[in-house]
Amino acid sequence: MASPEELEWALGYNAYERLAEPRELQRLLAPAMAEFDSDGRVPGWCGVDLLRAWAFWRVREAHHAGDGQLGRDWEPVLQALRQHASVREEERPPPVGGWLPRDWADRLQSQLPALLWPQLVSFLYAERRAHDVVPAESAVFRALELTSFADIRVVIVGQDPYPTPGDADGLAFSTTSDTRPPALRNIFKELAADTGLPAPTGSSLEGWARQGVLLLNTALTLRTGSDADRAVHRDWKGDNGGWQAFTDSVIRAVAAKPEHVVFVLWGSHAHGKAELVEGTGHTVLRSAHPTSYPSATVPFAGSRPFTRTNEALSAHGRGEIDWAGSL
Repeated sequence: MASPEELEWALGYNAYERLAEPRELQRLLAPAMAEFDSDGRVPGWCGVDLLRAWAFWRVREAHHAGDGQLGRDWEPVLQALRQHASVREEERPPPVGGWLPRDWADRLQSQLPALLWPQLVSFLYAERRAHDVVPAESAVFRALELTSFADIRVVIVGQDPYPTPGDADGLAFSTTSDTRPPALRNIFKELAADTGLPAPTGSSLEGWARQGVLLLNTALTLRTGSDADRAVHRDWKGDNGGWQAFTDSVIRAVAAKPEHVVFVLWGSHAHGKAELVEGTGHTVLRSAHPTSYPSATVPFAGSRPFTRTNEALSAHGRGEIDWAGSL
């Protein structure tokens, strides 16, 4: 599976304009591709332009074929470019490991719609060029980077990243800002009331993530601005479901794990994911969003999500989360 950064990089070199029209480009690439098919190696005589055209061709062909398959030569071509003696830094593919972690990519490959990545890349590229988008590009998949698939014990699902620039850090409800957003203040109030422990002094929830708590928003990016702006990324579907399809795939993959997992769904957008988990035997805890009014049907205050989560984990031999001491 190609990363969003790799796809964006490949499409940034339009070989149809730079080298040749489609049929002629296919003819130019044919000898190199034939050698690869023969011995599984990218020919050493390939220049940087030819390799970039090869990568571009694979992405365009996957789009036209409609199956999202980039071919077994995709990774070798990118690796050949990374190591090419004549490649300039601006031509080099994105570094390995700078996108969706490999364990997650392997798990999600069969879950994700075939053309979701190219559409998502194009959408986010256009959005970042025209608007302020949070979190930073390097933090979009941070929740999956800090919590490996194998280590998941809890999934906390929210809605969107914090809209104030500088607040969102890639983990749902977490921030590295000096000012705590209202949702996080209410979460820490409930933590103190629920456990009797002092509220944490920090604002980053990285300590939870490193204990197997996946902090997942239903949309991983957000356009800052008006309420209408903030809904754009959450509501965007494209042809393959947008962020909702991506986070659905994450939740389905976790729900298929044999080990017991606790799903904590905060707010109506998170509640919409419950059907992906129900019937799997995992624990599902639902309440209002931490910023909701106390009159909510299942208010957040008093919902005791932290002790209830630990009770469910302990009952299935999965230990407990150190909610306060790790922050």
